[in-house]
Amino acid sequence: MNDSLLPPKPLLRGIIPKSFAEDTFDRRIPDIFTQVVKNFEDALSKVDPSENEKLKEGKEIKSKLEKLVDDIINDREFNELNKDEYQDCEEWNNCIKYWKNKNEATYKKCSWLFSESYLYRVLANYFSISKYWKNYDSFTVKKEKSLIGETWKSVVAMADMINPLIKNTDDNSVRETFISFLKYSLWGNQADLSLHTNAKIDLTNLHKITLDEIKKSDNNLISDESSKIWDYVSTIHGKRFDFILDNAGYETYNDLVFADWLMSKGFASQIVWHCKQIPWYVSDTNIKDFKWIIDTCINPPESLKNFDNTNVIEMAKRWKTYIENNQWVLNNDIFWTSNYPFWHMATFAPKLYEYLSDSSLLIFKGDMNYRKTVYDCYWPFTTPFIEACGNFGQPVPITGKPFPPFACLRTCKADVITGLKEGVSERLDKECKEWLVNGKYGIIQFNDKYLNLRK
Repeated sequence: MNDSLLPPKPLLRGIIPKSFAEDTFDRRIPDIFTQVVKNFEDALSKVDPSENEKLKEGKEIKSKLEKLVDDIINDREFNELNKDEYQDCEEWNNCIKYWKNKNEATYKKCSWLFSESYLYRVLANYFSISKYWKNYDSFTVKKEKSLIGETWKSVVAMADMINPLIKNTDDNSVRETFISFLKYSLWGNQADLSLHTNAKIDLTNLHKITLDEIKKSDNNLISDESSKIWDYVSTIHGKRFDFILDNAGYETYNDLVFADWLMSKGFASQIVWHCKQIPWYVSDTNIKDFKWIIDTCINPPESLKNFDNTNVIEMAKRWKTYIENNQWVLNNDIFWTSNYPFWHMATFAPKLYEYLSDSSLLIFKGDMNYRKTVYDCYWPFTTPFIEACGNFGQPVPITGKPFPPFACLRTCKADVITGLKEGVSERLDKECKEWLVNGKYGIIQFNDKYLNLRK
């Protein structure tokens, strides 16, 4: 890490008064990590008393977690990571030293992107270096409940909708259906468990199932390049698409349905699913979560047997076959949980960058992927999206191989945004003071800057 890697505009930081980053470190993060401690206490209480070593180690981890919460609340300096099984440990520690040299190595003084990402990396570090708790994920229960709780009625409704669409041979409806699926995928991003820290919130109120619901939500779609994406996708046949996933549970389920349709209509012959390697931002999808979704849809728990799950099961079995036939591929590169924006992917993850270049379209899901795409800094809201992506998307540095176009589907949960038309932000300021951060408004943006190099 060095000064040359900083963005061209001021970074988002928790020290900035009245910013969402400030609220994050004053309220949201302490709430999340206090719950992490409670969840672990609960797990610890269920350990057999005869397992002395596991209990002892668990109590040591609990003390670390409690200290971490205290450090957050009191805005203390970062601590370096102990060496663990992940290959990025040294890079994280180099970054910590960099921020310490700048006297900015506390949660609020530092870049918001670094500070919050550091917390989840520290969490992984605590469990990774343990003997008995290596596979513990504090967020598993919440992620699973986001699919099999009240949400299941939406799961069934989506399955009942997709099967007839897959069998539909009417080419005249393909464009409309594709754009609708883009929007389903977008609005699925509202179900973000790191934003909705209140456990009593019913996320099913945020689900969009029918075409009428999607159309009504267009008023909240403040930057929409869906047609531009369709114009490109309509030229593709039998190619690879990549989804860079965000939230587990219902959002990823939406993405699976979308990908199923892309396969059935011949646009895609292969889908690569990019998951997180460690528990990340509460609800992000790892490979275990991904497989659990499919397995649960194939064999729903007894509590959901009162639903007619016929179409859910049929659809999920098709997904299982895609995986078995290598038509759906799972990837979890460690770069997806780094603190670096995508501007620097070619430098810090050259193999991933080259691997992505084999795709025909990248679909980045969610707020954090968007923030990393545009470097998480204070751009003027009317800055063109392509400009804010910087050099991300340029040809592979060593080989010159062209990089694919990419789309970002994101509901707004941070005070950074680009690509708005003149007057839009001013109108929204009058309509809703929290429009940038409450997840109510969405954007679908597309970068095809280097498309001509692929022809």
